[in-house]
Amino acid sequence: IMAYLPGKMTLRKEFVWNNSFWTPDGLGADLALWLDADDASTVTLNGSTVSQWDDKSGNGRNASQGSAALQPIYTTNGLNGKPVLSFDGSDDQLTITSPFALGETAAMVAQRSSTAQPIIEAPTSANRGFWGSAHPGFTTHNNYAVDGGPLLSAPPNSAVTTPSLVSQTELLQLSTFAYKLGAGTPSYQFLNGFIAEVVVTDTLLPTDDRQKLEGYLAWKWGLVANLPSGHPYKIKPPVK
Repeated sequence: IMAYLPGKMTLRKEFVWNNSFWTPDGLGADLALWLDADDASTVTLNGSTVSQWDDKSGNGRNASQGSAALQPIYTTNGLNGKPVLSFDGSDDQLTITSPFALGETAAMVAQRSSTAQPIIEAPTSANRGFWGSAHPGFTTHNNYAVDGGPLLSAPPNSAVTTPSLVSQTELLQLSTFAYKLGAGTPSYQFLNGFIAEVVVTDTLLPTDDRQKLEGYLAWKWGLVANLPSGHPYKIKPPVK
């Protein structure tokens, strides 16, 4: 867009997401869970709070909460002009009532005020889940990429107080659980922040697909600056 002022010409770059760009649909049968706050058709409101967040993967792993007092708030202009689900850090939580084994790759955009706050977690003291609590019980098979950076050997703790993109690979889970969003189990740890999007696959994605997922989330949620130099989608988003 070019705007003219007397004696001055200003160029302003604007990015508009469109249907030509790659989305998690491109993962096909590997896609196990996809929660997207920007898709209003997947969010069931109870006034200003969310009673259900529908899974876009086609697997029916919807996240729900029947008690109004425990429902997160639907914040319409939460991040990059898009809606997010805001959790109060006290008791807000959603439960994925259809049990499933944790996949081997996950990526999410969220914000929390402390590393002791879970984003998605299994209701057990072992192998708790993705981007979990202060004592998550992760196995040695976990690898993490914070904001698309190199894989780390420990759960990321830098993703605090600011919106962050975290991707995780090789989480091996032997059992199936009905996972929670925004709360640990037993319920003494709660998210004080928001969740914008969560994508989980049931296979270990190859590097190029993981990077597409990171690029998709970064461009969509205004976190491109957080991608490291040399990331293949630092300059432009992935396309179909």
